[in-house]
Amino acid sequence: MYAEVINEFTVYSQLSGDRNSADFASAMRQGYRSARWRGALSKALETRLARRKSGYVSPYEIATLYANLGDKQSAFKWLDVAYQGHKVVAVDKLEKYRAVMIEE
Repeated sequence: MYAEVINEFTVYSQLSGDRNSADFASAMRQGYRSARWRGALSKALETRLARRKSGYVSPYEIATLYANLGDKQSAFKWLDVAYQGHKVVAVDKLEKYRAVMIEE
């Protein structure tokens, strides 16, 4: 299943011609080969954080990657960045993350 996700990112990057998407898909593929899904997520996060230094990357997307890696503190930090910048897809998702953090 995870390999299919990476393949979908690859196809999307080829169809769109977007270099950032191609870099993202390539990083995920490389990470997956070395450390399975967790490696793919880590490499994807590295790519997005590096890209953020020279261009826009959604803080919500970064939060999602951290959350999928199990780093709730960093995920919440980036959700706050997204909220402050009004780039949250739905404020309701921020509340869900807060509930998760309170439960644990």
